[in-house]
Amino acid sequence: MPWGVRTDGESLWAIRRNGWLELGFQESYFVRMLSRLGWVTKRHFTDATHLGVVFEAKRAEGFYELGTFILPPDEDATWSEPNGTGPKARRTSGSSTMPVESGGGFNLIEIAATNPFPFALEYRVSHGLQAVSGTADPFETIVIRCPYDPAGEALTVAVSEGNVPATDLGGPVGLDIRSVTLTGPT
Repeated sequence: MPWGVRTDGESLWAIRRNGWLELGFQESYFVRMLSRLGWVTKRHFTDATHLGVVFEAKRAEGFYELGTFILPPDEDATWSEPNGTGPKARRTSGSSTMPVESGGGFNLIEIAATNPFPFALEYRVSHGLQAVSGTADPFETIVIRCPYDPAGEALTVAVSEGNVPATDLGGPVGLDIRSVTLTGPT
């Protein structure tokens, strides 16, 4: 279950002994819910406690600089790390997904991306029922604009490499995404 009563031994002992209980959350659920409410999350590990993990959340305010916050683990697995583009970017991998704020007063999503390859990449970006498609030329830096769907919960960037030469490219084929910006009515 994504969340519910903790059923580990110590928690069950506390329920029986003290008459109170603790709720527990799976990391994917917790980080996804924070994201949908407009927060970005960082994970810190510490030796100061047996729990060892602290989550820090701050308001995204419509700006997501990829590589500076964590994604829910199941959605993080849909992305690849960029090769040589620095820590503040992520590379798409086939179809990559990230949660963004739901129901906000936004009307547009702007994605700052680069095609790091010597061939064109076709992309499709979707948010809820809204979608746009296009092509990023070789080594081109672009801004992809997609309408914001207030009911949408996740942003998906799907990339197709079409007729890629059968050579070793040194990593996954995809767009390097630096940031996602949600903008309000103009």
